[in-house]
Amino acid sequence: MIPKLKFFTIRRSFLNDLEKLKKNDQLPREIISSLGNMVKEIFSILFKNGFLRKARKGENNDDFWSSWQEHFDKCECHKYCLEKYHIIECGYTIQCKPSYDVDLYEQLGNNKHQVVKSPFMDFGVYTTKFMQELKKGNERSIMKALLDDNHWEEIEAGSNSANARYVYDFFIVINRYMGNCSMIEKSESIFSYHLVWPLLSLAVKTATLPIRNLLFKTGEVILDSSDETLKAVGVVELDGIEFCLLETSDAYGISDNSRFGKDHVKGSFGALMFLRKILKTCFYATEDMLCELKVLFVHARSKRIHLWSLEMPAKDVQVLEHLSYTDIPTNVSQVDKILNLGNFVWKLSDCLRKSYQTINRMKEEHVRYLTMRQLNPNNQSRVNLATLVEKEIQKPLKGSDYGIILPKQIDDFDLDNTVIPANKQ
Repeated sequence: MIPKLKFFTIRRSFLNDLEKLKKNDQLPREIISSLGNMVKEIFSILFKNGFLRKARKGENNDDFWSSWQEHFDKCECHKYCLEKYHIIECGYTIQCKPSYDVDLYEQLGNNKHQVVKSPFMDFGVYTTKFMQELKKGNERSIMKALLDDNHWEEIEAGSNSANARYVYDFFIVINRYMGNCSMIEKSESIFSYHLVWPLLSLAVKTATLPIRNLLFKTGEVILDSSDETLKAVGVVELDGIEFCLLETSDAYGISDNSRFGKDHVKGSFGALMFLRKILKTCFYATEDMLCELKVLFVHARSKRIHLWSLEMPAKDVQVLEHLSYTDIPTNVSQVDKILNLGNFVWKLSDCLRKSYQTINRMKEEHVRYLTMRQLNPNNQSRVNLATLVEKEIQKPLKGSDYGIILPKQIDDFDLDNTVIPANKQ
């Protein structure tokens, strides 16, 4: 069987040869177009019928990413499109764009299934009791359920204390929010104040326990990573290095695709600024560590909150992956939405932890290399990561037609989730 990555090289070479014939007018354009479509269809059939195997670990991915780079070079996309910044949009629930090559897109992962880690599965009795009291609305009974002795023994001395603590902290946030949830439709600031900011604060707290070394800034935050003035609703940073951006698009329940699209582009652009700034700060970290780096973008819009990550798998290629989303509960009877929201924040905290740990390791590698270069002039040279982001990019322009570039999502009934305990690998 042919390796899939080798397949991209073969197909690309054939299509490039057809493009040369087209430019030199050696064959009628209609015939060349038909041949091109035929080649794509043949390789697509090979793909789907198992004649092409997956790449083995260690095989070179350059052919795959080169195919995406060629797509970017040929793309005649919308003036606000993220493809102008060489960003691929993909991930859970995200449909393949009409401009993308379907075979290339499918190699980026399964967009219909996700594994959800739930911190509530190990505390079913505690969770059930809290939900029952929350529905009744008696504050004294709610607090009694929250302060359950068995659960607090787990928090203080149990083997699963971090998860137990998170479940308690999340229920505290939910209890406060449910007393104000009717107000989140009034304005963006009220929406952020009563729900979005407390959830981000909880994710930051959970990610950094027992050492709190992250800073979550809220309000009209001017991004330090951008050369131009760019503001965000919230930013998470580690020692001055920004790596998670928050955008809230108007009040809860508003349906405004133009605003949603504008904020999606703005947030993605901000995440790209974060990535570039990290590479220019830790420019002598290793390329292996760069492959582990992900910066985050959280987008609260309409009745949902979305989580995206941005990474750089190859030079001049960025992947914006939709990791998860959650519906926002608006009353105490929506137990499924409350627990899904808790799972979402747990995932966000895990992503924050992994990101700041990677940044710390990149900083250490950078300093270690500079020190070794001083002590040993013959020390092996290393790629300067700042050279990977030399291309100038501009802040997105203002406009009214951003809605058409908002990524389209797969219908909920076509999606599938597997829920497992939070500690399960």
